[in-house]
Amino acid sequence: MEYILLAVIKVFDNIINTAKSISTYKEQKILSSILTTISQLIFYLVISQVIEDNTLLAIIIVAVSSGIGNYLAFLINDKFKQ
Repeated sequence: MEYILLAVIKVFDNIINTAKSISTYKEQKILSSILTTISQLIFYLVISQVIEDNTLLAIIIVAVSSGIGNYLAFLINDKFKQ
């Protein structure tokens, strides 16, 4: 259960991080700054959990979840720009 929660949180973090990159590109300064703050908070909480867990499985879960989150962010972005 702990790994599932870690994966969901990391997917969410990457969605936020990708949205931040898109908003930076679109020069949405305030939104980009808010998303950066949220993403950094989540990122360091995830890293703290991975260090505490100290397993290769936790690292792999976070890495795969990052890719999934990035992909989902682009799907979401494509839906909104149509």
